[in-house]
Amino acid sequence: MLKYLREKMKIIMISIVVVFAATMFYGIGSLSLKKMTVSDSDKTVAKINGMDLNPARYNQIMNQMLGQFGGDKQSPETMAYLQELALNQTVEFQILLQDAKKNASVRGEEIDGAISSIMASNKIASQKEFKSILEQRGYKYDDFKNMIKDEILLQKRIRDIREKTKISTDDLREIDVSHILIRVADFKNASQEALAMKKIDEISAKLKAGEDFSTLAKEYSQDPGSKSNGGDLGFFGMGAMVPDFEKAAFALKPGQISDVVKTPYGFHIMKLNETRLKRSADKKDIKEVVLAEKREHAVKMWIMDLKVKAKVEILNNSFRAWDLRMKGRVNEAVVEYNKAIAATPQDAYLHLFLGDCYMDLSQFVLALQEYSKASAALPADPYVHINLATCYLTISKNEKENKSKYENLGFEELRTAASVSGANITLKKQLIDTFKKLGLRKEASQQEDEIKKIQVRMEFEKNISEKLLKKKTP
Repeated sequence: MLKYLREKMKIIMISIVVVFAATMFYGIGSLSLKKMTVSDSDKTVAKINGMDLNPARYNQIMNQMLGQFGGDKQSPETMAYLQELALNQTVEFQILLQDAKKNASVRGEEIDGAISSIMASNKIASQKEFKSILEQRGYKYDDFKNMIKDEILLQKRIRDIREKTKISTDDLREIDVSHILIRVADFKNASQEALAMKKIDEISAKLKAGEDFSTLAKEYSQDPGSKSNGGDLGFFGMGAMVPDFEKAAFALKPGQISDVVKTPYGFHIMKLNETRLKRSADKKDIKEVVLAEKREHAVKMWIMDLKVKAKVEILNNSFRAWDLRMKGRVNEAVVEYNKAIAATPQDAYLHLFLGDCYMDLSQFVLALQEYSKASAALPADPYVHINLATCYLTISKNEKENKSKYENLGFEELRTAASVSGANITLKKQLIDTFKKLGLRKEASQQEDEIKKIQVRMEFEKNISEKLLKKKTP
């Protein structure tokens, strides 16, 4: 499961829509979050540069992500994973917002205009109706208004960064450079640095004496990626290399060899082979293409710089535990889950996640204990029964005398999961695959029949809704 979620992380991280006013109505169709939202009393979830996490912003992002990834019919592990993503995005948003508040401002009429636009696009006739809808979905009007203000502030800050970013002549060209590198693994080691400096000085002297650059690069360079090519790095533009290397390279003229250049990798000598104007693959104006790229890069660097400097404290034990588990620090996650359970022992999902940690550690007896506690607290949750079944079936593989006992217990938990799976077609399909792999053909067939019935009912309800809608339409 953990491996699956790590692989899924790459897909979800690419797919998530950036929050900045992309959906101004904030996914206002309310969703059940399986206790994954936070309330005003949960401000100790995290602190960002000393400021409490904004619960309303977190819930908005969580709602938006659930809307994108199929609602709340997810496994508890997937829900917890989305919870962590929502937390990370909320933290990032607040880091950027803190800077935006120092460098931008918003007028009242801009906020009012944005709200009017939201009301118009959602066909809401009056502010009274709008406030009523917000309250029904769990939003206070003032909180919503502040969220709009924050979104506009952040947009203004990003726009300002983009507009202040200009292009130079160097931005419009790319260069082909060869280099010779003598590595320094640790610049804090004075003797190591001195030896590397002595070696690069010797190479520099050979070049000044007229020896061939390419030949010396093949003999001495410690860059495995370019050594065999005579040190040739190929063409690159501004922003592709570390700053000190880039600055020295772009200052050269064709055929010129540089002095010794120090970077975090070691000492370099470089030669400029060729320079040319950048080319646009789709035949667009190269100045426009380069400017757009440089502006996006400027925003990314702004974000990265703020995140590196920010002090983020995750104070909630369950959030911290999940983060540790996703990073592979499972033993530490166990400690945090036990702390969370000590505070809220009735939370079934905490027992479930602790059981997952024990499964990762191959401590199956402890996992079984935690899954059983979760099952007792949530007998109608199919995912809890699936985890319990997985544990039983894993134990059965390592048992000789009691193999059939644990196997049968696992089968029974899967049957229970199927019986409480409701109209969750996605889950039923997963169960069908599992039943078939285990040779439980009868159970697989039953779930296939259930899916057909659900689909017939859904089609019937859809037709009725369409007929009613037509009657109401003048």
